[in-house]
Amino acid sequence: FRDRIELYQAVLDHEVDLIKQEMRSAGDGSLFLVMRKLIDVSDIYLAYASAVQNTATPTEVCSPADLMADLLEVPLALAKGQGLVRLAVTAYEVLLACRMVAYGWRLDGEPDRDVAIGRRLSLMLSGLVPDGRTAA
Repeated sequence: FRDRIELYQAVLDHEVDLIKQEMRSAGDGSLFLVMRKLIDVSDIYLAYASAVQNTATPTEVCSPADLMADLLEVPLALAKGQGLVRLAVTAYEVLLACRMVAYGWRLDGEPDRDVAIGRRLSLMLSGLVPDGRTAA
């Protein structure tokens, strides 16, 4: 790889491909499954975004979100069709929610990452679902 950005790009692309393969083999296009997978690769996402931001001009917006938004389009549409997610929610907002859940989990005082992430994800999902519904 020529630089860190290329390396992070390749790793992120590989992780997204693995998520796609897992969704196909499990036959599960669940938005909540995809969200959990994206949360699990959030450290790679952060490293990539930081590397890109550090090489950009000060006014340039640098986000690898476009790389992962496509992964969410079908599961998000299905979740909306099933009434599991508010119609106004976008793929970019789901990515933002995933990043919010993933970062800083150690501050919760919970030593187990999976427990902390599960608690955070449950709380976040309650904000995505329509009024009167509960997250899956």
